[in-house]
Amino acid sequence: MHADTLVDLLLELNIVNAGDVDKEINILAARLVDPRAKKWFRRVPRFFLINIDRLLKEPYVAKAELRPPGASKYYADPRGGWVKGREPEGQPTSPLRVREANEGYDPKDQTYTTALHEPVVQRDIEQNFQPFKPAKAKAKGLFGGQPTKKELQPWMTAPEAKEKEFHHFDPIQTRRRELFTRMVGLVHYLNYQTGMLRNRASEDPAAKANATEAENLLRKLETMKTDDIAGFRDVLKSASDFSTNVKEKPWMFIDDGKVIATSGNLTLRQAVLPITVMMLSKRATGRPNPVIPTWCTKGESYANQYSNQGPLYFVDKGERPYVLAHFHSGQVRDLQDATISAAIATEIAPLFNDPHRFPHGLLEQGDDNLAAAVDQLHQRRPRR
Repeated sequence: MHADTLVDLLLELNIVNAGDVDKEINILAARLVDPRAKKWFRRVPRFFLINIDRLLKEPYVAKAELRPPGASKYYADPRGGWVKGREPEGQPTSPLRVREANEGYDPKDQTYTTALHEPVVQRDIEQNFQPFKPAKAKAKGLFGGQPTKKELQPWMTAPEAKEKEFHHFDPIQTRRRELFTRMVGLVHYLNYQTGMLRNRASEDPAAKANATEAENLLRKLETMKTDDIAGFRDVLKSASDFSTNVKEKPWMFIDDGKVIATSGNLTLRQAVLPITVMMLSKRATGRPNPVIPTWCTKGESYANQYSNQGPLYFVDKGERPYVLAHFHSGQVRDLQDATISAAIATEIAPLFNDPHRFPHGLLEQGDDNLAAAVDQLHQRRPRR
């Protein structure tokens, strides 16, 4: 037997109730639609759940990502503290020690080798696994608890077992713990990717590209080695980004909240559903001086109230919130929830230049300045 394989098996045996781990994995895998995803989930996530110490000990190699407009110039140095610029520099006064001499930024591959993941994994271990000493096994046990004296297996009491560290997996209320919340998110992400496959014959280039990307992912899962830690982390990262976007940017996955007009660096979104209204209203304008609009539609009650009356229109400037319009309640507001100025009305007027979607009466109901600015655009339009 290969030496690495033997080590993996020994690590697995150190969890005294690996069957409970398999039970949880199988419950989650049963929710996956694609057979390739099912097999991968029963193999790779199961391996890293049982061998979770691998995720703790192995440094995390993360791909550097471009910062969005207005983002901070500072970032968390993998060695601790905050650094300004693109590449980390030595910080003798750093609050965290340097784990390894080669830990940091690789400008060639544009990757960070970091230990910032350790607190999260350590918390996962503490929440899901408890040390178990066979010699101190109790005569009576609890449902889902550690093995009793009568339940001890020979490999737990053999002479060589005294040198091993055993752990017990807590099988009670797993869905309340962060680790399994991420596992459920992983299932949702993989099923979403499977759903993208239906667009393989789509005439929409974007939909077809998404289908191709989904198929490539599922093929990657099919051939991924069981102990491919980088591959597993990449999929987890994608699933985490997906879960965040579903909560904070639902318009990415539904027709509501899509961009319906553009003009220079201005865009216009139409929102009908309360959840879309809420999340679009909560966005900040970005750094260095982030501003969260004071629109009342950040709350569920007002989002329901206004969306029931008619659609809301969000104007973004440079991909940041700028103006909110709700014509049915007679409101076109700036970030401070005040009536927009004539200058802003003139600036955003091209977004409302479609007379079929925005007839004069509707615009006038919302704001006189905006209605007048759009009328001026119509008057300048050359006659056919």
